[in-house]
Amino acid sequence: MMVVGEVLLLAGVALVLGHQAPFGGCALVILASAFVNLATARAWPRSKILSDR
Repeated sequence: MMVVGEVLLLAGVALVLGHQAPFGGCALVILASAFVNLATARAWPRSKILSDR
């Protein structure tokens, strides 16, 4: 959900405000954070984190 917000924010800054920035680098950082989120969710599922033990 946060990734969608970040992408929309970048698009808004670029298209609505016309700001020039290194959007390719920003997109790579967003992609990397999404990958880390997916990797940690797969490595440590909620059932393990929120167990009764």
